[in-house]
Amino acid sequence: MDKLEKNMKSCFLDEAQSLEDELEDETLKPADGIKEKILRKIAHNIELRD
Repeated sequence: MDKLEKNMKSCFLDEAQSLEDELEDETLKPADGIKEKILRKIAHNIELRD
C-alpha cells in the first residue's frame, strides 16, 4: 500500500470515528441527512488533499 493510499484510509477512518462520536452525542434519525453529511465530509477531505 503506498503512502497516499494509507493517508486516505487513515483520514477516512478518522472521519468515520468522528461521525460515530457525533451520532452518539445527538439522537439523529436516518432521515436527518446522515448519508449526505458523510458524503460531504468525505468530499471535503478529498478536496483538501488535491
